Amino acid sequence: MIRHRKQTEKRQQLWEMMLILKYIDLHAAINQIDQLLEKFMHLLPSSEIYTSSNGTKARLLKLDGTIPITHSSKLYHIPIRLWFPLNFPNDCPIAWVVPQPNLDIKLYEHHQYMNKKGSIHHPYLNS
Repeated sequence: MIRHRKQTEKRQQLWEMMLILKYIDLHAAINQIDQLLEKFMHLLPSSEIYTSSNGTKARLLKLDGTIPITHSSKLYHIPIRLWFPLNFPNDCPIAWVVPQPNLDIKLYEHHQYMNKKGSIHHPYLNS
């Protein structure tokens, strides 16, 4: 019951933020983000100014939290941040692994999907 109430509150907060931020395809964006929040309950919605690599700034919806990853039979909770452009879902989300003081992220010299700053580039995010 408490879990359902928290999900309902999170869904209401999401609607309010996205209405204020003026997402272009509001219903499609909310539907997809809501599915993500149901699957990964530790992600929390908020809005903040995002600055792109070319210096453009926009207030966007972001999700902060952890996602579970299994590596070598061990479960890890990876801290991530997802930014959603105003044209989402037509434009892909921007994903980052967020460094934490107690988390040692070891990157191979040429990681397939993440650069040394934590920016995630995965084919799934580009489709």
